[in-house]
Amino acid sequence: MRNIIDCRAIGRMADSKLITFMGTVHVGMSASSLLHDAKWHKDSPKIDDLKEVRDAFQDAFAAAVCKDIWKVAAKREARIKSIATIKKIAKNVELSFWGDPAKIAALGFPLKRLQRIANTSPLGATASFTVVRGQHRGQAIGKAKPIPGAAFFEVRFTQSDPTVEEDYVPFDTFTGCSHMEFNGLTPSRQYSFCVRGRSSKSVGPWSFAVTIIAT
Repeated sequence: MRNIIDCRAIGRMADSKLITFMGTVHVGMSASSLLHDAKWHKDSPKIDDLKEVRDAFQDAFAAAVCKDIWKVAAKREARIKSIATIKKIAKNVELSFWGDPAKIAALGFPLKRLQRIANTSPLGATASFTVVRGQHRGQAIGKAKPIPGAAFFEVRFTQSDPTVEEDYVPFDTFTGCSHMEFNGLTPSRQYSFCVRGRSSKSVGPWSFAVTIIAT
C-alpha cells in the first residue's frame, strides 16, 4: 500500500491551520536539496510562489478579523488561490519523492492510503488517446481510455519530431485520464503528446503520439 498526499484534507483545513501548514511546507521544501523546482513544468508554481500566496493569505486573514464583507471576500479569494497553488506543488513533490512517502510526510503534507492493487502484472498502454483544442487560448484537452491498475497518468510532450524519444519532456501528471487539461501552450505552435499509466508497482508504456497545432 502506497501513501500519497491527501489534497482533500488540505482543502478542509481551517484558515489558520492552512496558513501554518503552508508555512511548514515552504520551510521544509526550501531546506530540501532533493527538490529542484527549476526542473518542474514552466507553468507550475514554484517554492517561492508558495510563500507569496501564503503571505498574501495571512495578510487577508488578519484584515478580515473586522468582518468587513469586502475583506472577508478578499480572504476567501486568497484561500482559494492558496489551496490551488499547494495542490499543484503537491503533484511535483509526489513525483520528486516517488515511492518514498516518509519524505513527503516530513515536509508536512497529509497522506492518504490507496487501496492495494491486487493485480501486480505490468501496466498496459491505453487503447485510445485523443487531444483536441480547448475552449481557451493556449489550451488543449487530452482524453484516454483507463488503464487497469494505474493510479496516475503521466503526460509528456515535444515540439520537435515526435519519433525522437530524446526530444520529449514531462508535461504534467493527472489522477484521471478522461479529461486532462493542457494549459499554457503557445498559439500556432505544434505539440505532440503521449500518455502512460503509473502505479505503485510499475510504469506502463507510452501511448502513440498525438499532434495538434495550438490556438
